Amino acid sequence: MSALRRYWDILAITAVQLTYITVMFWTELDVLRALLALPVLLFIPGYAALAALYPRADSLGLPERALGSVATSTALVSLLGLGLNKTSLGIDVQVYTIILLAACTVVLVIVCMLRFVFGYEPPLHPPAGFSGWGVLLLVGGGMLVIVIYSVALFPPEQAQPFTTQFYLELADGSIAADQFSRLFDSSASAVTLTLGLTNLEEHSTRYTLTRVLDTRSDVLIDDLVLEVGQNWEQQIILSPEEIASTARIAFRVYKEGSDTPYRELYLWTDLMPGRGN
Repeated sequence: MSALRRYWDILAITAVQLTYITVMFWTELDVLRALLALPVLLFIPGYAALAALYPRADSLGLPERALGSVATSTALVSLLGLGLNKTSLGIDVQVYTIILLAACTVVLVIVCMLRFVFGYEPPLHPPAGFSGWGVLLLVGGGMLVIVIYSVALFPPEQAQPFTTQFYLELADGSIAADQFSRLFDSSASAVTLTLGLTNLEEHSTRYTLTRVLDTRSDVLIDDLVLEVGQNWEQQIILSPEEIASTARIAFRVYKEGSDTPYRELYLWTDLMPGRGN
């Protein structure tokens, strides 16, 4: 038996796994994800395990191997989920997929070694009339077409980093940082600003906000806990008299009790002696 026919099932499984990874992480084809998830979750893990435990083609009959693959896959997938749920990783879909496919790959490598050393034949033979190259081209070509089609129609989106949005607005909703100095040059009255914070992290986060005038630092709010997606706003009133001795006002956010500012906003004024326009 040629090498390609001996390992044709391994090559087919590898092609399916690579296609599933591509569709899973780089496209939004939910229907195709679900279709590929069926063999990846309910057949391939058990098939790989039985191929390693019963490497001889005649060790198990076709019905026993097929049903055993489904039953073993169900057990292995469930045990993996229970195990991950006990760790800090939790049942994250991407982490779960990577670990499952990596474990299957290791088992398939062991199966390849057993067949290479002992000359075992695959438990499932390729269709009659197909050569090893024919099987490889059929499976690999089909998977490649699916991948190209998926990526072309649904290009990967750029992942948005998890962060915290920190902003300072005027009463009309415009950003204050570009207009603050002109406001103080043209008006002797107090200016009302809105200081805002939005938690876009992966989890609830604790913040501390401070305001720095020259070398004087004031805590605006301490131990502010925001859930994911939650927004907080507070009005800040500043007058020319308060900041007559400084040209810069700094607003700083500290996260989770850190001493290093996580986000900073600066407002520059022209109220210092000799700094007017």
